[in-house]
Amino acid sequence: MDDNRTSPQGRGWRSVLISTALESNYLTASITFVAALGFAAFSVATVGLLIGGVLAAPLGAWLVKRIPAKPLLVAVGILLTLTSLYGIYRALA
Repeated sequence: MDDNRTSPQGRGWRSVLISTALESNYLTASITFVAALGFAAFSVATVGLLIGGVLAAPLGAWLVKRIPAKPLLVAVGILLTLTSLYGIYRALA
C-alpha cells in the first residue's frame, strides 16, 4: 500500500485510520462507563455538559481552522485564567 496517498480532506490515510481507531475506543470506553455507573448516576448537570460538549465540538473545529495557533492559545489561556480567578473569588467571598 502506498503511504503517500491522501484522504479527500488532504490528510494521509494513516492519520485518518488512527483517529478513527481512537474515536471508536473512546466511544467504547464511554459506553462501558455509562453501563457500569447506570443511568441513575447522571444528573441534569451531567446531561447539560454532554449536550454542551456535542454542540461546542463543531464550533471548536471551526475556530481551529480559521484562527492562527498563537492567538488561539493566548485566548484559551486568558479564558482559563479568568475562569480560575472567578472560582477563587467565589470560594473566598
